Amino acid sequence: MRKTALVMMCIMVAALSGCGDFEWFPSGTSGGSFPSPPPPGGSLTDVQADTVTTFDPYTVRFGTISSSTTSTTISVSGDSTSMYTVNGGNPTKAAGTVKKGDVVQVQNTSSNYGANRAISTLLLIGGASATYTSITGNLIFVTRKSAPLNTANYPSGQTMIPVTLPGGFTFPATISLNTDITTSGSNSSIWINGNIQADGYTVIPGMLLELKHTTASTSGSTVISAVTLSPKTGPGIPYTVTFKSVTQ
Repeated sequence: MRKTALVMMCIMVAALSGCGDFEWFPSGTSGGSFPSPPPPGGSLTDVQADTVTTFDPYTVRFGTISSSTTSTTISVSGDSTSMYTVNGGNPTKAAGTVKKGDVVQVQNTSSNYGANRAISTLLLIGGASATYTSITGNLIFVTRKSAPLNTANYPSGQTMIPVTLPGGFTFPATISLNTDITTSGSNSSIWINGNIQADGYTVIPGMLLELKHTTASTSGSTVISAVTLSPKTGPGIPYTVTFKSVTQ
């Protein structure tokens, strides 16, 4: 009798193993589940310095598993500004869980150390990972984190205006202080090729751009100067350049 039962069990095992959708150990609560398709990762270029960069949303799926309660672990690592949201909730860097159908978005804060700098975030969902990278654009100044107290005409350093800018930008262009961003009372000024210029000055690629302002008189305070380049004719959206100083 025992031998017959054992034979019958073996037959059942063999039959079930041929079923493509049968899962012996469903990944419903396993931290090692592999979402299908996995998160895509990706890069965003020409982003403004020191700004929160949010990447395209990703919807968690688990292939043939149909249960909406199927879940797995989620976490982010890499740059200290790395965070994620689930279904539009508050950004967090704490590890958690997500289930089938949840919408995940990764974010990080772009570099505040100048042009063409990359900041990367590693997203891990179950057993799958993807890297998300924000890269600052060509025309972005260095953020000075150790500025002296209350120093007039503190410079950003010079950067050459590049030939191409995002958004179909065309030259020549006019340059003006952006009062929506510039800190009030900072005495911000525009310098082109070593000479101070007023709002409306015409710029072309190859010119050297520099911003100057008076740093804060309180330790730890930030002063921001910003200019906007606007195409004089033709297509293209305005492009903003920022310069920040943080006093010691």
